[in-house]
Amino acid sequence: MKPKSQSLRVYIDRQVSNGEWPVMRGKERYSALLDQVSRLFGKMVARLESDYIFCWMDWDGDNILCDGGIIDYGSLRQFGLFHHEYRYDDAERMSTSITEQKNKAKYIIQTFSQLVDYLLGGNKRPIKLFTKSSAVKLFLDVFSQTKNELLLNKMGFTDIAVQLFLRGNNNDLINEFGRVYSTFERAKSIRGFYTVGDGISWDAIFCMRDILRELPAWYQAGGDWMTAEHFIGIIHSDYAEDKDVEISSYRRRQVRYFQHLYWQIVEKVASLTNQVNAELIDEVVRRAAVINRYERVTGDALIYVAKQLIKLNSRVSKRVLHQMFEGFVKQQVLIPGKLTPLPLKHQIGKRAASYSGYKKLFKVIRECREGI
Repeated sequence: MKPKSQSLRVYIDRQVSNGEWPVMRGKERYSALLDQVSRLFGKMVARLESDYIFCWMDWDGDNILCDGGIIDYGSLRQFGLFHHEYRYDDAERMSTSITEQKNKAKYIIQTFSQLVDYLLGGNKRPIKLFTKSSAVKLFLDVFSQTKNELLLNKMGFTDIAVQLFLRGNNNDLINEFGRVYSTFERAKSIRGFYTVGDGISWDAIFCMRDILRELPAWYQAGGDWMTAEHFIGIIHSDYAEDKDVEISSYRRRQVRYFQHLYWQIVEKVASLTNQVNAELIDEVVRRAAVINRYERVTGDALIYVAKQLIKLNSRVSKRVLHQMFEGFVKQQVLIPGKLTPLPLKHQIGKRAASYSGYKKLFKVIRECREGI
């Protein structure tokens, strides 16, 4: 354990010298580190799962830093749907899936608990004793809290509204909405497992970002409860076969219940923020349209975008190529108020080939928006 304890001390000293952490003395440094790492990993893994970001979270020294930073982007990709059965084939072994990332991170916190316990007490106790340590409990609590925050954010509520909602003893409501949301999000195709280019997958069939974008707009336009046929028509993806989207009595009830919970949350937030429902819906429509933008990049899309930029390299100047790249990146900053419109032709280049090449990047994103 000695090399590990020395590494831990170096990390603490570095964080303090960088101004990230306050100056601490003695053994309180180790307890503070454990608390910090537990919170960081809880937030990070919740973000990865919420945004459908696959990260092979084996802590083998080249993937994850102590502060949750990613240093091996070869182990990272963003999915368009919640493809939670996808696994990367690394020849000798298969990777974790998105849903298994949480347990991988939990084991990292368990390991930190064992290490800090050793530094504080001088004895190395079996790691299984730390399965339910206070640090692991903190990690799980932060994970759940952050998942709820991110879901409310994707619905289109502001950060202030989200905090007011969560402080108002509304966890049962958002937990129940999250459960129903997850039922649709995790639905899989009858096709089952099959081989993809770099591993195996079992397709998800519903795009929940689409309903979070379209449902408030439907209500804004004066729509009543959305029918199950309309609802499923919005969320079904190209991966779904006819049998996958059949509307059973159970699915019909789930669609109705989803909207009932959604509207309960809207009414609660409106009350907490002193807004009328219509005013809040107008705000949600604007924000959700950006956060859940149709053209959202995926791992496959980035591969094709890179190939397209390489093709354009010989046809446009370096300045124009850089403008294209910069414009493309800005289009993926899905933060309300930050999203920029597509540049005009004079901003990208006067040659028609330049602008048409730039527009092809977004055509690729649309075509790959549901993939891995």
